[in-house]
Amino acid sequence: MPPHVVRESFGPLFFGSDQVGLGEASEKFCRRLTIRFYHLCLDVDQADRMRAWFMHPKSKVEAWADAGHWIMLDHKDDVNNVITAWIDAL
Repeated sequence: MPPHVVRESFGPLFFGSDQVGLGEASEKFCRRLTIRFYHLCLDVDQADRMRAWFMHPKSKVEAWADAGHWIMLDHKDDVNNVITAWIDAL
């Protein structure tokens, strides 16, 4: 991926007054989503807190133990299996 695409895509998520990737801004943004959403995180407390952010009844938030920041790389087969099962159940 060209560097400018990364800068233009990810920078606004976390930097600037209208960022939506951190803190209260992230919660506010996620609470407005009406689509089904699957979120993987490392921390059980974070998962418990974030479940209420996604209004669609088919949304799912899970905490995964024994993984680094990139869960999908540390547990690629398991992640593929659970996401595929989630999609199939929609």
